[in-house]
Amino acid sequence: VIATHTLWNIRTVVLAKPEHENRISHICVDTVKTGIANRLGNKGAVGVSFMFNGTSFGFVNSHLTSGSEKKQRRNQNYMSILRFMSVGDKNLSPFNITHRFTHFFWLGDLNYRLELPPTEAENIVQKIKQQHY
Repeated sequence: VIATHTLWNIRTVVLAKPEHENRISHICVDTVKTGIANRLGNKGAVGVSFMFNGTSFGFVNSHLTSGSEKKQRRNQNYMSILRFMSVGDKNLSPFNITHRFTHFFWLGDLNYRLELPPTEAENIVQKIKQQHY
């Protein structure tokens, strides 16, 4: 286990094979709360970053505000995470976290929804099933 970090039900675990452990350095972890008054961690993000053989990796696992009518609040959650997440090279802190890493992954329960007419959504699903991207 390289790193484990948790904010309420949001958890990120980084694992590596034992033979790679000596290649991993500069491990950073952080959390950003975006729940009620930005004090509760029921919404927010967990960040983990590290260097592997001189290549930087960053991960943000987030749970954003839910509800189809709360898109603006989800966007605010995202911006808060970008602004306050403190992982990666501190010399690059003027840049938001998406620009601090060679490889960056944002994942989690983003709670965004596609709003399409049913026939259009079904057409897209059929194209995916047929592998017509």
